[in-house]
Amino acid sequence: NAAMRRLKADQALLLVVDIQSRLYPHIAAKEDLLRRASLLIRCAPLLGIPILATEQYSKGLGPTIPEVRSILPAGTPVIEKISFSCAGCPEFLDALSRAGRRHIVVVGIESHVCVQQTVRDLCERGYRVFLAADAVGSRNPEDKRVAVERMRDWDVEVSTAESLLFEALAVAGTDVFKQVSALVKEADADARGKAS
Repeated sequence: NAAMRRLKADQALLLVVDIQSRLYPHIAAKEDLLRRASLLIRCAPLLGIPILATEQYSKGLGPTIPEVRSILPAGTPVIEKISFSCAGCPEFLDALSRAGRRHIVVVGIESHVCVQQTVRDLCERGYRVFLAADAVGSRNPEDKRVAVERMRDWDVEVSTAESLLFEALAVAGTDVFKQVSALVKEADADARGKAS
């Protein structure tokens, strides 16, 4: 049922998994991942999409990187966990349940560990999961590739940050569309600047 598979802003929540200071520097293609994750984080509030962020054992892996922390909306829960799956943390499940959203957009690291285990558990709990494949990463690109394939087999909607944004928008011509489009253009210009 294709209608079931469409991301709806009023049902969506953005989950930012473990983009932490001692892990992030080792991730393959990390600048691209950060650019796409940041685009979703910046646009989510414009679309009325709440955000939850997690940190895996921050004593060992450090806090969420400043580039992410600084753009999270005020009051965004940043939940510390020691289970690889976010769903192994009662505080996370509580925050997710309070948000009352059934469409979960997932970004973060690492694709084949915390992201994959979280996605599996969310699927098992009946959430519709949307993976922004260009906003997740692993140290080893092969780990990411296999993890994304595996998640697709679980009926996860595998897409890209930009595609999910425009799906949540649904229509052009609105003020929100103009704001989101401006942020997309800014991210593209930033990518071109880094490439040159």
